Amino acid sequence: MMRRRWSKDSDTDSSSSLYQLRPDCASNVPDTKFKIKVGRTLSVRKWQAAFTQQGNLHIASVLSRIQRGGVHPAIRNEVWEFLLGCFDPESTFDERDHIRNTRRYSHLSLIFSATIK
Repeated sequence: MMRRRWSKDSDTDSSSSLYQLRPDCASNVPDTKFKIKVGRTLSVRKWQAAFTQQGNLHIASVLSRIQRGGVHPAIRNEVWEFLLGCFDPESTFDERDHIRNTRRYSHLSLIFSATIK
């Protein structure tokens, strides 16, 4: 889901901006100097091309693009898992699936135990 920024002084449609905000919250949002540069964001295609067949990520090949233009919203959550160190770039697809499933199970067991108390 791509969110867009609402701009009250824009005469154009709200789809031309980045994040959609509720009108009552728009006055509290600071202006940003960051501008998405078309063609410079890390695209889904380039992200998928950075993986080997086993699932190892060549992170050096995508870091400069991330720094220059950001990350496409469709892959943002997956990219951040690597940037925050949740996954080792040398991990395989299967290892990451196992880690995700373990986290989900742990999270669900915490929720379940909290509801029982």
